[in-house]
Amino acid sequence: MNNSAQVAPIHAFSDDLLLKIFYDCRPVLLRKNGTQADDDHILEGRKWDSERWWYNLAKVCRKWRYLVLASAPDLGLSLVCSYDTPIADMLAYSPPLPLIVDYEDEGREVTPEDEEGILLALRHHRRVSRIRLCMPASNLRRLLAAIDGEFPALEYLYIKPLTDDDYDLSFPETFKAPHLQHFGLRNITYSPGMFRPPSPNLPVQSAENISERARCSGPQPRT
Repeated sequence: MNNSAQVAPIHAFSDDLLLKIFYDCRPVLLRKNGTQADDDHILEGRKWDSERWWYNLAKVCRKWRYLVLASAPDLGLSLVCSYDTPIADMLAYSPPLPLIVDYEDEGREVTPEDEEGILLALRHHRRVSRIRLCMPASNLRRLLAAIDGEFPALEYLYIKPLTDDDYDLSFPETFKAPHLQHFGLRNITYSPGMFRPPSPNLPVQSAENISERARCSGPQPRT
């Protein structure tokens, strides 16, 4: 009698089962004590490149690629724009998923190609969900000017100059992010009320949550 376990071929799995497997493959950010990480960890410490988790799944076969992309909102799929990423090609040939702009490695030099990629991603401002920029102030000046207008999907924002060669960094007056949940700014000025809930009809609790989560250090808001 053969007692060896029978293994079903992967193509025999139902779509529902595959989606459950994909769901369990998503990155989970936990503290050492098993609770969800706090906002500082989300903004400063977490490696957002873990959001590329689904890239390999989509390369397995056409069926997997279809299932992954068809379930993008449920799986929380995003495209990560970071160092050495061919952003122009990624935007041209990938589905219109949310964009994560992440340049937070303080030990890496920001190349002209990196800057052009960031600017290209920021032009898709309606898709940008997270921005984290840690680089010399001279690089940030040009990039801050591009964070202009409304970013309706932006939830996380962290910007930190690594040098003090520019004391006049500021956000464009027209910047709006109505769904911003977490932010941290270092030595960057901004207009009063820029990071407050824009609508007086929002529940008080929501406004309090945003206020409690927000961290800003550096220059005071512009008056």
